Amino acid sequence: MTTEPQPQPHRTRGGRVRRVVPLRTVFPWWFLAGTLVTLGVAIVLETGSGGAIMWGPVIGLEIRDRWQLAARRQDDGLPVERRDLVGQTWSEPVMAVVFTIVAVGLGLTLARIVSGGAPWMLVVGLTLLALGAAAFGACALMVRRLARRAAGPPAG
Repeated sequence: MTTEPQPQPHRTRGGRVRRVVPLRTVFPWWFLAGTLVTLGVAIVLETGSGGAIMWGPVIGLEIRDRWQLAARRQDDGLPVERRDLVGQTWSEPVMAVVFTIVAVGLGLTLARIVSGGAPWMLVVGLTLLALGAAAFGACALMVRRLARRAAGPPAG
């Protein structure tokens, strides 16, 4: 089984990722809002921060991917404004809501399983995880439909 090589980040001589745009241009601000909501729910419900642990990698990977995209676009002579790096204007806020639902559901489920929280936490947590999975599936179908529409009518 062969795997395709992963694109390497644009690195400088010191091995650091080349940052062609400032951090504020690539930072997923909606994801930061989702992090704060997740932590707020964890504090209010006293469930611990089990669901909030997923936000660090999500935000970090998004920043890295956008920096790599900015470097590739700059190499190709294309603009590297925020609107050029983010994609659809609706995608970041919608995915932040989906990730927040999943993070809160995960936090409630972990609180019940690990620390023996109230029984309702497991039911609500699993319900939120199922809703998050359904919302993610709906987003994936929407992106697929938009990609097909952008490609034009099938040849035939």
